[in-house]
Amino acid sequence: MGMPLGWPIWRHFMQTARIRATAVRSTVVLLAVLLASFSILTTSRAAFTDTTDNNGNSFAAGTVSIVDDDSGSVMFNVGGMAPGDIVVNCILVTYTGSLDTAGVRLYTANQGTTTATNLAPELNVTIEEGTGATFVATELGGGEGDCTGFVAGSTVVPSTAMDTVAATYFDFASGVSTWAPLGGSSDARAYRVTVELDAGATNAFQGMDAQIDFVWEAQS
Repeated sequence: MGMPLGWPIWRHFMQTARIRATAVRSTVVLLAVLLASFSILTTSRAAFTDTTDNNGNSFAAGTVSIVDDDSGSVMFNVGGMAPGDIVVNCILVTYTGSLDTAGVRLYTANQGTTTATNLAPELNVTIEEGTGATFVATELGGGEGDCTGFVAGSTVVPSTAMDTVAATYFDFASGVSTWAPLGGSSDARAYRVTVELDAGATNAFQGMDAQIDFVWEAQS
């Protein structure tokens, strides 16, 4: 269709521009509608899914446990010792923990006295580690335990004055023994402890006493 006679040319261009702008707006609106429809279809469409899992996980700490067979009784309860007297007793120590150990160590604690003078410098202590013996409770005035069947493996503390033993072996790090039981093994060691009142003890030690604890400690 041609331009009417006398129609100013600028009106022709303006009309053409309006027609093109209208067409562009219509195209933009149509694209917007199509995109919105595609988005709705995409988000509402169902998807296949699946999972896998590993259920019931749990965690528990292992145990370090060591026991002896003394049933709460002392190894020695000895009175009336004279110079040169010797008393002996044995004790069985068993590892019952579930963890492997870095070792079991024997050391002492609470060395002291109830009298004016400590008898410990005159008491010679020897400790052997081995197998085969058990603990027997002793009565006041006795002290000789049942070490029947004891088989010595090594002497972990050679004959040494009790006060020196206490000052030397006082915790796990300073303790003696190379025994390192494995978890779940119920491994055991017997210990024979010998205490002698030194034959050269002088009259100054008459009526004096000494006390000491023996400790076995296991660490993983």
